[in-house]
Amino acid sequence: SFGAGSPEVLAPKPAIIDEDILKTESVQKCISGIRSYLSAVKSMSATVAADSQADIGPSIRKELDFVQVRADFNGVTEAFDEDTQRGTDR
Repeated sequence: SFGAGSPEVLAPKPAIIDEDILKTESVQKCISGIRSYLSAVKSMSATVAADSQADIGPSIRKELDFVQVRADFNGVTEAFDEDTQRGTDR
């Protein structure tokens, strides 16, 4: 898979998470955003499973603002230690 074998990519289990930062409003807002993206992707996946010719372009543009998606993922990584953050940047 993409990034596999990179010395900076870490397995998720040994990641060090700062629980205090994880509980902050800003990180929790980012987590909520990521959950909404997951829901949107599952919905799009179901749509394509039902109709392989479905036009999901409008849904992608509406539900997955790429600038915000990136900001939310970067926001969540604030709760990780530096080594884990380097791995998530890959």
